[in-house]
Amino acid sequence: MTDETWIPEQLGEELEGRRKQRRQMKSEHKELFAEVSAIFFRHDPIGINFETNTDEYEPETGTVLARLKEAGSARDLGRIIHEVFVLWFSPADAGPESRYTVIANDVWEAWQRTVRRDRPGGGSSSPART
Repeated sequence: MTDETWIPEQLGEELEGRRKQRRQMKSEHKELFAEVSAIFFRHDPIGINFETNTDEYEPETGTVLARLKEAGSARDLGRIIHEVFVLWFSPADAGPESRYTVIANDVWEAWQRTVRRDRPGGGSSSPART
């Protein structure tokens, strides 16, 4: 008997899917994953930064990275980040979408640096629209 036997099968499958997605994002995008996780930890929109639990926002980071391609701007990304925090916490804990504006701008900048760096030739062209 495991600690998760009380979890309905469907929820257990969903949680395992999220864990797998997070591992994949962390593996494929190590630097960006670390940077986005650090951004979430620094801004701490949920209030769970206790200085030593630096991995606290890794589930949200993996979920956001999996959806980055849906964002055409920092504003889009703010909506996505808010949706992810509502999913992982609750609407009340996540708070208003406006809470994520600065966070989204920081994550957008990190992502655009990654896109430019990964572009053939070092990506001297300008980043996607903000």
